[in-house]
Amino acid sequence: MGATVNPKHAELILHMEKFVHRVGLIYDYDELWWIGLKPRSLSGSFGPRCCVELIQFCAENRDYHIVSSVSPGRYINRYEPGDHIYFLANGDNSPNLILNHTLDPEWPLIAEDAISAALAELDDIKDRNK
Repeated sequence: MGATVNPKHAELILHMEKFVHRVGLIYDYDELWWIGLKPRSLSGSFGPRCCVELIQFCAENRDYHIVSSVSPGRYINRYEPGDHIYFLANGDNSPNLILNHTLDPEWPLIAEDAISAALAELDDIKDRNK
C-alpha cells in the first residue's frame, strides 16, 4: 500500500474578510497612490497591462506581493500569469492561500441580500426618493 503526499498543500479560505485581513490586500485607491502606484480603477485592481509595473514594484519593495483574481470569487495569493485581475498586498505572502468565497454555504444568502439591496436602491432613485 502506498500514498503520495502533495507538496503544494493549499489552504482554502471561504470568507473574503478573513482572506483580505490575512494577506493584507490593498484595495484603497488613495493608499496605492500614496505608496507610489497609479491604480487604473477605483477598486484598487490592476489589469494584465500593469503586470510589469506591479512585478517591478514588488521586486523593489519586498514587503509587498501580488494577489491574482483568476475567476469571479476566486483569488490566489501569488502572481498567476494570464488575463486576470491583480491586487497588491502586504501581509502573509504564502503562495498556497486560496480564496473561493462562492463555496461558503452562506454565499447564496449573501448574494441575494446584496442584489436585493441594490435593487431597492435603484427603486428609490427611480421613484425620486433619493
